[in-house]
Amino acid sequence: MSNSSSAVVTISMSFGNRLRLRRLVLGWSQKEMAAALDVSPRAVWKWETGKPPILLTQEAVDARLNIVENQRKKNLKK
Repeated sequence: MSNSSSAVVTISMSFGNRLRLRRLVLGWSQKEMAAALDVSPRAVWKWETGKPPILLTQEAVDARLNIVENQRKKNLKK
């Protein structure tokens, strides 16, 4: 019996887990992530270990990482 509908799985991750995963995918240390986000390495450590920044900062971090990842993809195509 085939099922023509596709299942969508939603995984809920905390901001810290998402940040850590993105950092690891990029192959960066916390220090390198901090430099890319223009924050201290301690801030990255705090965010990854469960003390998230305020919502506005989370959105800014996500936006900055999207820019960095898009630039990295463009550089890999060259």
